[in-house]
Amino acid sequence: MGVAAAFGAPVGGILFSLEEASSFWSKSLTWRAFLGTMIAAVMAKLTKNGFTKITTSGFIEFPDKDVGFELWELGSFALLAVATGLLGALFCNVVKQVIRARRRYFQLGSPTVATRRARVAEVMFIVVFTMGICFWPAAVAGCAPLSAEDVASRSPGGRHLEASDDEGPPHLGGIICSDDEYSAMAYILLQPKEVAIKTLFSQSMASGAILDIPSLLASYVIIFGTTILTFGSAIPVGLFIPNILAGACLGRSFGQVLLNVGFDVHPGVYALMGAAGALGGFSRMTISLAVIFLEITNNMYLLLPLMLVIMLSKTVADKFGPSVYDIVLEANPDIHLLEDGLNEDHHLVLEGLTVHDVCTAEVVVLRAFENPEQIMRLLVQSTFAGYPVIDREGRLVGLVPRAQLVATLAQRKHEAAGGGGLVSVMRLAETAPEVTNWKTPVARAFHHFRALGLQHLCVIDEQHMLLGILTRTDFARLCRSGSQGIEEVRCLIRRKTAAMAAGVMLSGAGPVDGTPKQGWQRPRGDHSGPPSGSTTDEEAAFSGHECGSASDAYGSEEVISHE
Repeated sequence: MGVAAAFGAPVGGILFSLEEASSFWSKSLTWRAFLGTMIAAVMAKLTKNGFTKITTSGFIEFPDKDVGFELWELGSFALLAVATGLLGALFCNVVKQVIRARRRYFQLGSPTVATRRARVAEVMFIVVFTMGICFWPAAVAGCAPLSAEDVASRSPGGRHLEASDDEGPPHLGGIICSDDEYSAMAYILLQPKEVAIKTLFSQSMASGAILDIPSLLASYVIIFGTTILTFGSAIPVGLFIPNILAGACLGRSFGQVLLNVGFDVHPGVYALMGAAGALGGFSRMTISLAVIFLEITNNMYLLLPLMLVIMLSKTVADKFGPSVYDIVLEANPDIHLLEDGLNEDHHLVLEGLTVHDVCTAEVVVLRAFENPEQIMRLLVQSTFAGYPVIDREGRLVGLVPRAQLVATLAQRKHEAAGGGGLVSVMRLAETAPEVTNWKTPVARAFHHFRALGLQHLCVIDEQHMLLGILTRTDFARLCRSGSQGIEEVRCLIRRKTAAMAAGVMLSGAGPVDGTPKQGWQRPRGDHSGPPSGSTTDEEAAFSGHECGSASDAYGSEEVISHE
């Protein structure tokens, strides 16, 4: 919704959600997202014009709707894309180090009163530092005179807050300068960001003003640094607008260099390409970015260079690490998003594993009828999101969500006659939970799990006996990209090899003849803690294959085999 409102790009907002912000998508979600982005875009356009009319642009707009490009400029666009890709990768890696330092220094996993106060002090420092770094460099650089043309006709005070109007190019006079002077750096850093971006996208300035290369590069360095410093702090801040502004500064400086050496180019187009490359470099998005910038410019002629810049920037940045969104998710152990698919390395190492090798066998289960006290004890001892329901023989008959159990106990507490009697767990449970045979390959189970958007996948044998459970945490750990994910799977293979050499199988399996055994258990009757083999984290409680440092982000425990 925010992307649709900020850029006036409802289709781009849907594609952004599909490409970057979700690991599961459905038809019903499509029309809901379409309706939401449409309303957000319309309301943003109405708000921008005081509820008097609806324009085609959002808060960010490209002023020259009919501009094109020459064929030879594709080469210069490619060079700009490589530069923005390298700088995007640098941005992501520096952000990664800053996030790690913040989590370590402020103890974000378990903050104390002192660390909370320190975070407030950090916010105050960032505010003061940002104000100073945006004002004093421009003040020290000084002002440049405007030409006499058009100066006398400007409004008194000369401090224009409009990037441009329908009658001419933008005016840069005023801000920290007198009426007949201007400061390019002050205009970029101190004006509202949408005004500064539109100015950078413009071809020329009024009254002979020029956005000179030193001011553009200095502004880029300041915006780049303050964005890294601010992102991840206790200040609500985004990355799209700062990176668009920074990329536009870098791109326009590139276009200004070409102008200075005699090429007839539109510097605003290079600012647009720089902005697209900067977003592609840090976010690694492709289709949604191309559509967003197409909706910003309303210019089909620029679609080809935009696609070229975005793809090259993403490709270059991918060589040096993941996107900033993946970095943030990896730094938070409580969030587990699945990869879009398994790469070749994962397929090679996972082809010899079945779901029974990787599932959690220590599963807390319920019967069809339970005492309220037993259910309450289970809820206190564990924080799982769901509990399998089994019959007397141990066959899986359902899966009951934790929320249903909590709601039922609360309802019985407020009912006068609800003090005694058993709770019919099966009335609350899903009687046809998703299951998989214990011999199913892990890769196939992953694709099944992700395609259906599951939270739990129960592992059963041929007699429908419950053997274990797989959660999003398990798959996220096994299918992580990079060396950590590969090492996690290799450690599991080594454990399986060692266990089979000793005459057993992993995850509570029986002898080497391949006959599996059940690993589920009942909750304890006392209050001494959670059941053996489980942790106190919600989904991480079901994941329990620790192998060296591979599971450092999840704090999981090693599964105890039942022999």
